[in-house]
Amino acid sequence: MTPVHRHRDNAPATSSCLPEDSSESMAEERGGCLFLPLSQEVSGEKPRKLKIIMIREELVDLTGDPLTAAILGQMLYWCQEVEDFNLYIEEEKGNRSSSFQHGWFYKSKRELIDETMLRVTLATFRRYMNFLRCRGWIQTRRDPHNKLNSKVQYRVSLGKIHNDLQRKGHTLSSLEAHGIFPHSPRNICAEQKQKRANHAVESDTHSEERQS
Repeated sequence: MTPVHRHRDNAPATSSCLPEDSSESMAEERGGCLFLPLSQEVSGEKPRKLKIIMIREELVDLTGDPLTAAILGQMLYWCQEVEDFNLYIEEEKGNRSSSFQHGWFYKSKRELIDETMLRVTLATFRRYMNFLRCRGWIQTRRDPHNKLNSKVQYRVSLGKIHNDLQRKGHTLSSLEAHGIFPHSPRNICAEQKQKRANHAVESDTHSEERQS
C-alpha cells in the first residue's frame, strides 16, 4: 500500500534541523542536526497500522492477473475467518451439495477495494468479482434468512480452486493441514509424467511388435 503522508504545520519537514530545547535528550544528534527517533510520536497521535496485501504466485498463475490474484487471496483470507469453518471444510471435502450452507461471509465491495488497495472503480471491481464467480472460484448469494437484505454474501470454493491449482502444479499449502487436499502437486505431476512415460514405452513396444 502507498502510505498516506500527513503533513502538519507544526511537524518538521524531512531532514530539517530542530532547534535545541529541553527535549534535546529525546533526539539524536547527527551531523550537527537534531532528529527525533523514528519511534518518537511527534504529535502524540498513535501511528496508523499500515495495510499489507500478498500477491501469491500460484494465484497469479491461476487467474492470469496479479490484481485478480490479490482479490482472490483476500477472499481466501476471509474464508478462513468464518465462524462455521469446520462445517465449511467438511462441505468442501465432500463437494456434493449444490446449495452449500456454510462458509458464507459478508464484505462490501468498498471494504474489499480498501483492503486490497487496488484503487479501482466499483464497476471495475465488479468485473474482477464476476470473473472469479464465472470461473467457479467464489459463490455469491443474498441473505437467505432476510429477503429484504440486499447485501451480497460470498463463499470461496476451496475444492475447485485446489483442483484448478493442481492442474498447474500448485496447491493451497496453507489449507493442506485440514485434510481437504489429499495429494501434493508434485505427486500428481510425477504420476502424470510416469503415465506418459509408460504410454510411450507401450507405444514403442507395439511399434516394434508390428515391425517384427
